[in-house]
Amino acid sequence: MNKVTTTRKIAAAAVMAFAFVACKEEYTSDFSTPAENTIAFECTASINGSPVLWTETSRIGFFSDAYGQVNTPVTASASSAGQEAGFFWSDLSWGGVDDGLYEFHVYYPYNQSNSSTLLSGSVASQQSQSGTSTAHLSQYSLMAASVSTEAKPVGESVEVKFTNVFDVMELEVKTSSRIGWNLESISLEPSGASLAGGYTYDLKTGALTMTDTDAGVTLNITDTELAADPFHGYAMVAMPEGGATCKVTVVVTKGEESYALVSEGVSLAGKMTLEIDGYDETVLADTAVDLSRYEGKTVTANCYVADEAGVEYKFPATVMGNGYTTPAISGYDHNGDAAGFAPETLSPASAKILWQTAPGLLTNIRLRSGYVYFTTAGETGNALQSGNAVIAVMDATGNILWSWHIWVTDADLEGKAVKYTIHEKYAQYSEYADPVMMDRNLGALTDQLTNMSGDNGSYGLFYQWGRKDPFPGSDDSGYTSTTYRNTYDAEGNLLDPLPATGGTSPSTANEWDAVTVGLSDADMNRYPMTFVYTAPMWTAEVHDDYWGNPYSAASSNESGHKSIHDPCPPGWRVPHTYVWSGLTDEGADGLKNNFSQWHVVWGGSYSTDSEYQTYIKSNGGLVFNTGSGTATYPSNGMIFNDKGTLKLYRVGNYVSGCWTNMPNTNNNAYRFYFDYANLNLRNTNARIIGHAVRCMKDTDY
Repeated sequence: MNKVTTTRKIAAAAVMAFAFVACKEEYTSDFSTPAENTIAFECTASINGSPVLWTETSRIGFFSDAYGQVNTPVTASASSAGQEAGFFWSDLSWGGVDDGLYEFHVYYPYNQSNSSTLLSGSVASQQSQSGTSTAHLSQYSLMAASVSTEAKPVGESVEVKFTNVFDVMELEVKTSSRIGWNLESISLEPSGASLAGGYTYDLKTGALTMTDTDAGVTLNITDTELAADPFHGYAMVAMPEGGATCKVTVVVTKGEESYALVSEGVSLAGKMTLEIDGYDETVLADTAVDLSRYEGKTVTANCYVADEAGVEYKFPATVMGNGYTTPAISGYDHNGDAAGFAPETLSPASAKILWQTAPGLLTNIRLRSGYVYFTTAGETGNALQSGNAVIAVMDATGNILWSWHIWVTDADLEGKAVKYTIHEKYAQYSEYADPVMMDRNLGALTDQLTNMSGDNGSYGLFYQWGRKDPFPGSDDSGYTSTTYRNTYDAEGNLLDPLPATGGTSPSTANEWDAVTVGLSDADMNRYPMTFVYTAPMWTAEVHDDYWGNPYSAASSNESGHKSIHDPCPPGWRVPHTYVWSGLTDEGADGLKNNFSQWHVVWGGSYSTDSEYQTYIKSNGGLVFNTGSGTATYPSNGMIFNDKGTLKLYRVGNYVSGCWTNMPNTNNNAYRFYFDYANLNLRNTNARIIGHAVRCMKDTDY
């Protein structure tokens, strides 16, 4: 294929505010004013006429030959949060350039893969707009600036304005015959040009080159009903020079009806008016992959696995979890109650992403005919962008009714599952025999420890005991990182992380929040992003059967069942507490420093406690022999209330537990965990703590 090349010049502009640091070491400017005689900048930028509002985590890539900076990530000053003018400054003083002129090159947003001023990346071919909002444009943009300037006097900043590398295309949709129909998407397929796809951009010359052939763009639209007044959609594209034509496809739906309205040979322009009443129409079949179909059955859950790029998926929006009624247990006299749970049929009015681990990880989220639909990022057949997201459905007033975790991974979870051998002391209990477990934690993106994978993708997500709603773990800045992984809203805006303290009631349902009082039964599903961190239980009432198993002793010979609150995907559930009993010779509940009795694949010869401890710390976890295979467990830490402060805790030298479905007394529940000195096969911990979940095959789905 021939390479399609578009070259443009971006006018040199004053550089965006930044700070100088040693190459490849991030510098975070958190001061209120710059030091005397240091290089300081004040920057502004806009997209489609709307100013960019900087945040404390806004990052740019910075290049300077004079200061030896190559793609240095730089974070905005805290004083810039929510402001149109961003302040960045350095510890470097003006001076040292022979001719008195300083040249700088910067871009936004930062991409760590860029190793020179010839930037590379991809314009998203799938973009999403909610209603009439243009907030989505920022996540698809690339902004750049270059400056040649003399030194500024003390206290004076360089005023900076960024230039957009790509173009905003306005798509005006007009109709008189489809008023009241839902507008779902607008697709442009160009001929002899590329609107999206791969690109290179030279920061120094301003030359933009599109590297894909005839790559189009689809604008997915949610919460939009066509009316007499035209609808205005906006997509970020690379407009070709010299003109080109394209095929336009507009998808509209009403009830069970769905049509593709098509027009060929439409001229590309910065603003395109689409008179869809004259377009050719084709009835569309529903080709979305139904995630609730599992081994030939309809099996619903609170988590679904999407494993291919650029594919449309769907799942039932009216079923709470697996839709199973947990019966009350007569005469139950344990810690709390076992009153059971009866699912209700949901009647949602809308759907949206609450959070995702990368902007645009999921697009085209919509509610149709009792199903939630979404599309994974990328092109069909290409590599999958892995990650995690949560989609919620709301009632007509905007209250969250229920939410689902979407685990975007192409891991062979079924094929790589591992059977565990239960210790002989529990052999008489048939319900515990031969459990089959996932090879990774729920939400994990790899089954390898950090020292092998190079990131913390094996850590997975965290759950409070009995809860269906996940919370993010550590980012990839180091295997002991206690910084939460970034999450983004539907428009690609970075969300503030889980706060360290909170009030007595949730302040919002759409942001990470922390509270000190347990959620009521009515509120537990309305606030899936709220972590309860000081109450004895994350709910106001204490229920022992949240995960379908109120029994806490082997003598019951009861492993429970999957409940409507279970966080695992179809065909899997939270395990019973005896799954790990065969990982030691003793089969004991706890072993301290008895490393020789651990069934661990060490990968070397170790003879002393200190050698074992060094191994665990340096490798960030352990690999166990399960009796029929191996299983990797990373030291992913936990979300913990440490003296009144909620935080990621003991990451890197603690597994800190995988929850089981079994409760214990005093608002505790059973977990499996080890650290560099202990292996606890059946240990208790407070139910409010955030631990990992590793799912077990469900034989009763």
